[in-house]
Amino acid sequence: MMSEELTRRGYCTYTFNLNGVPHSSFISLTGDMRESAKGLGAFITMVLTRTHSDKVDLVGWSQGAGPLPNQYLKFENGASKVDHFIGLVPSNHGTTAYGLNLFLNSTTSKLGARFDDSMTLLNGMSAPQQLQGSDFNKALYDTPVTQPGVKYTIITSTHDHVVVPYTNAYLHEPGVKNVLLQNICPTDKTGHGNITYDPNVIQMVDNELDSAHAHAVQCTPMKFIG
Repeated sequence: MMSEELTRRGYCTYTFNLNGVPHSSFISLTGDMRESAKGLGAFITMVLTRTHSDKVDLVGWSQGAGPLPNQYLKFENGASKVDHFIGLVPSNHGTTAYGLNLFLNSTTSKLGARFDDSMTLLNGMSAPQQLQGSDFNKALYDTPVTQPGVKYTIITSTHDHVVVPYTNAYLHEPGVKNVLLQNICPTDKTGHGNITYDPNVIQMVDNELDSAHAHAVQCTPMKFIG
């Protein structure tokens, strides 16, 4: 896991899980991202207090690489506590789910209504919130999302078949560095699910966190997993 490797490289790392499926100890961050963002804020405050630091660097994956932290940065006054935000395959502009978003977002669709009801019952509202065109997505991204004083790095892959199209990960705003994995390591076929285990991506994240001592990425061919 990336957090373990970053710790081995000398970084002080913290991770958190909350707002998950009821009565489950291992399925987390499925609930309303507005509530999860508040939880992230409380966690960051705890880390700053414990480490006697002024700011943190955020490294996230999927939901935790895009909409959840961006909700915190934009609407929960998080920008003053974050120096660098690195997002791996973020669902920034949502996913089309290969066209299902058109039905699931529709206010007249029975499928959409049943999906929302099911996700609410399971505390899984982050799923419909991450559809391209969702009300949540519009509220967050229809106006500029990046915040002054925060550095943004996005790393995504052409083999991401969860955030579809993969270009929905990008933020085209000032201060954002958008990186396509295959432009650095052409033989890397890492997808959405295993990018946090990818040694090439770990090197890239290390370089972003400590740019003063960055090294050329030593690319390892990676197979597509998911």
